[in-house]
Amino acid sequence: MSYTENLEAQMFDLWGFDDEDETTEEVIKFLNQTDSFRSFGDGLKAVIRAKMPQDSQCSEKEFFITSAENRGIYFNRNTVNNWFAGKKPKKGSQSRKHMYLISFALDLDVKETISLFEKVYYEKGFYLRRIDEFVYYYCISRHLSIEHADRILNQITGESDNWKDVTLYTRQIQEELKDLTEEADVIDYINNHPHNFSMNNVTANKILDELLKEIRVTKEEKELYQNDCIDYRNPKISYVMREISLLSYSTGLNDTDSGVVGKYKSITSIETMLDVITRGLTRGSAEEFSGKSIFKDSVFPQEISSRFPTKQSFSKKDSTFEELRKSIILLYSYKKWFDKQYLEIDCDIDDYRDEMNHLLFESGMPPLYAGNPFDWLFLYCTLNDRPLDLFRSVLEQGAIE
Repeated sequence: MSYTENLEAQMFDLWGFDDEDETTEEVIKFLNQTDSFRSFGDGLKAVIRAKMPQDSQCSEKEFFITSAENRGIYFNRNTVNNWFAGKKPKKGSQSRKHMYLISFALDLDVKETISLFEKVYYEKGFYLRRIDEFVYYYCISRHLSIEHADRILNQITGESDNWKDVTLYTRQIQEELKDLTEEADVIDYINNHPHNFSMNNVTANKILDELLKEIRVTKEEKELYQNDCIDYRNPKISYVMREISLLSYSTGLNDTDSGVVGKYKSITSIETMLDVITRGLTRGSAEEFSGKSIFKDSVFPQEISSRFPTKQSFSKKDSTFEELRKSIILLYSYKKWFDKQYLEIDCDIDDYRDEMNHLLFESGMPPLYAGNPFDWLFLYCTLNDRPLDLFRSVLEQGAIE
């Protein structure tokens, strides 16, 4: 049984509990067991083993260092020791560069490099709107060296007599990149399209905005509610108002005639939407209502707690890949879970996975992967009859462990 198949099997084993409290405890226990999910080091070793000769007598670490140095790549030994000890690299451009150096060191192809990013580092491979990663894609797809990539990058000037300002979709850029056969073609393409290398996550942001429009209470709905014109059978508005009342009661905050609930700016705000979804992202009494993230002191793995969607995530002009992907997963899951739990619209795990993966593909993001604790949690909750209640219960319990 493969690593992913084993995680899926454990997901279904945990599904057997009837009591919600017991289920919550078992889920949190599973998420925090050191052997539940593969460490970065173990994932890296798996990538290395796939490239090692079957009769090799050296360790994965020895093979990796030798392969790197044979290709003129020299890693800091402390960094390598930390990787093999299981310490995951911090997210950021420097760590992404390290992932590409690993790819060059092991002579990975494009598919293997994408797998390294998605299943070991838990990020998207190849941001083709970044000039360096565009060049890395070209070189890795042709098994060229990092020296070759650096030589191309050093010739990028941004100057061109054939400058184009037409916005291209990322998939179109990828298709055009495949047609570039010569180093000079790559340099000319980058110099001719500076506009497209200054943009980020255009489609992903558009999809996120569409989800927000579906889930947030609109100003029109708010006005109808205030004027007693809303159809209270409208699932969204009636449910949101019920949740706000519960949140206000639990924190000692009171409704007002203007539609503002305590320190909630408005029922139309991002903050209110997130509190309604999680029923726990903010906490405290009316006197000490701080809006502090529950993940600050939680027991959740870093893959869940790091950059979990907050109101700041939705207001940033340049959200990180991780923030965007997690926000899309959270909002779409809430939409499906609400329908399943309150409107009795069926949502089995296979349909959920297919629909979510289609949305992520359209966003230019990796599909759900059970080896990522964040993705695993959302897949597991979807199995249950009341996924939203279970999700909130896990968040709440994990925050107070």
